[in-house]
Amino acid sequence: MKYYIYQLIDPRNSKIFYIGKGQKLRMYQHVKDVQRGRIPNGSNNKLGNKIKKILLIQKIKYKKVFETNNEQEAYDKEKELIIEIGLENLCNISLGQDHTPFIRGKTWEEIYGIEQASKMRTKTSERMKGNTLLSDYVAKNGAWNKGKTGYSMPKKSEELKEKIRQAILNSDKFKKSIHNPDRIKVITEKAKKITIEHWKNPEYVKKVMNGRKIFWKNNPTIKKEDLIKILQYNLSVHEMIKELGVSIPTFYKYKKLYQIN
Repeated sequence: MKYYIYQLIDPRNSKIFYIGKGQKLRMYQHVKDVQRGRIPNGSNNKLGNKIKKILLIQKIKYKKVFETNNEQEAYDKEKELIIEIGLENLCNISLGQDHTPFIRGKTWEEIYGIEQASKMRTKTSERMKGNTLLSDYVAKNGAWNKGKTGYSMPKKSEELKEKIRQAILNSDKFKKSIHNPDRIKVITEKAKKITIEHWKNPEYVKKVMNGRKIFWKNNPTIKKEDLIKILQYNLSVHEMIKELGVSIPTFYKYKKLYQIN
């Protein structure tokens, strides 16, 4: 048979946690995706997290429950089994191929059917009891998605953006990644290679040196008038650099830059 319907089973309690339609080795792909650091089906984080938890202890069980050469028949069977168990009891994010919940402008009732949508709303409501973050936000700013095309999230204020940035910078995860010796070593080695390659290029060297000259001119360590003034006193070089607070190379660099003999 060309197509089949499969179940992923949690070996800890023998409960089915995912139903899918596939061909060939499709039913093993979800676990492979997780092991390679990918999200199953591209966006199913719920399934990915479930598989991660199980793999810490045991291997996942697989079971083929239906086979056919008719693809539409396979889709229909997939939907039938998902409805039978209940979408709220599975890691599936939809009822199958033609029933994705990411159809903009459609309600849950249109996507899942009245009975299934009612169950999902009840479960979501119970889960959100005591959590007023969302309701407070909607009361203050208005809903950003009313099930209609054209709605989008409100733009973040500059103050909120700065708060988010500071939260990231102060997070333990960020601090650990910044001070991770292996990460620093990799970045350092990459930087060395890039720098060496750049300095082999004559045009790059010329551009850098011209840039430095412009910077020195616009941000001088020694101002031209100060240099001219101190040269009038017939002091020794050591006395002049001490007075100016610069090194001997810097002193001669600015003499050359200002074309002072």
